[in-house]
Amino acid sequence: MSATERDYQLDLALHCLCRIGDATASELLEAMGSAALDAGHPRHLLPVTPAAVAGLLRDLDRRGEVARKENRPSSRDGRVVAAWGLTTERECGTLPMPPRAGQAGMSTAVAVAPFGTPDRAGGLTPELRMGLLEMEFQALLDQMDRDHQASQARARREFEAFRVRVGKVLAFTEAQPA
Repeated sequence: MSATERDYQLDLALHCLCRIGDATASELLEAMGSAALDAGHPRHLLPVTPAAVAGLLRDLDRRGEVARKENRPSSRDGRVVAAWGLTTERECGTLPMPPRAGQAGMSTAVAVAPFGTPDRAGGLTPELRMGLLEMEFQALLDQMDRDHQASQARARREFEAFRVRVGKVLAFTEAQPA
């Protein structure tokens, strides 16, 4: 799956969570499928299992856009399952548009500005190919940077929680008579 398709799925998940409120991965999968298919979006762009949607929710959680809420009993699964909700109020807006075939980070300016003579096999000049590769590489770097920042923020939160727990343990042990 390309980064553009993943971004579409993440945007669709946020849009649906905004519309339906807190939801489990299964509920969100159903809402995403209904919304996208009703709008005529291609089926192959949608996640197909609750586990795939749970992965999207974990990514959004790392980015701080959603958070885990209270667990809900699920008669389908025979156990309690995690519910997720948006962390901030946001305007639902319109349904995100699916990426066009072969879009994967391309800008229209590159496709319009031909350089050199195209080779016969691919129809793209070496300059255009290099430009497309550079754009893909930049998109990859941007995504890695976002992931790194989210990871650092999570590590800071976890360290702060650990520090608080250690402080409580130390305070408890100091309060105990020797």
